[in-house]
Order: sequence, then C-alpha cells, then structure tokens
Amino acid sequence: MRESEKIFEDIFKKELEPTLLELGFSRYCLPKGWIQPSFLFNNNTHNIWFGCSWDWRDFYFEAELGSLYRFKDVLPRIIVCGFVLEKKSQTKYTSEYITDQINNAKRRIIDLANKNFEKYYEFILIAQSKKIQRLKMYIEKEISSKEELPFAH
Repeated sequence: MRESEKIFEDIFKKELEPTLLELGFSRYCLPKGWIQPSFLFNNNTHNIWFGCSWDWRDFYFEAELGSLYRFKDVLPRIIVCGFVLEKKSQTKYTSEYITDQINNAKRRIIDLANKNFEKYYEFILIAQSKKIQRLKMYIEKEISSKEELPFAH
C-alpha cells in the first residue's frame, strides 16, 4: 500500500465511516478480482450507495452517492452513479488535501441527510441520469438488489 493510500484509508475510517454508519449505511466489498470503489456503503432504508476512492497515481479523489451499476471492463467492475463530489489535485498529495476532500464529502452527506434523503433522491437521480447518458455504452445494468453480486461481508 502506498503512503497516500494509507493516509486516505486512515482519514476515511476516522472521519467519514463513523458518519456513514450513524446515517444507516453498511459497508460492502466484493471479492478480490473486482474493480470497485475503495470504500462502498449502502443505505438499506433508501437503497442509496456511496463509493469513495483515492487514486495515488493521478492524485484523484472521488466520492459519489447514488445507484450501483455493473460496468463493462476487462475485469468485473461496479460503479456508483449519482451525486458527485470529486476533485483532482494538481499538485503532489498532502494529508491536508485528502482530509479536506473527505471532510467536504462528509459535510455534503450530512447536509443531504439533514434535509431528508427521500427529498434529495430526485436530485441524485438527475445527476445520475446525466452520467449514465455519458457512460451508457459501458454500463451493463443497474444493481437493484445486493443479492445480484457476490458481496463479502
């Protein structure tokens, strides 16, 4: 594991994971061999997925709240499509940059939860539909049930 990946993982588990768990999300991961977000959570009440990753090669942070989709790739892959908070760092990573991005995602998720996920699900669907249109040739299908994938708990 690269140093920035370790920093990302530690900060995520300290700052954002407890908030997601408090909001009714559960963590999921797929077996080895799947391409997936570094952290994948599902809100069982609203069937809203949250994915978050850090790419140390491109200094790219991504967090997304929406639906889960199978994606065509060389290996089995899933992506979250919906409300996006992503930002590419133009400079070498710093723990402050990663911390800022995770805290931004945390604030936005708390804001959505405070305003009621049901109300904002329409907003997520609008954002999601734009991304799906852009990626439609690569999307295999929406995952409507956790049973459709071999999740390791």
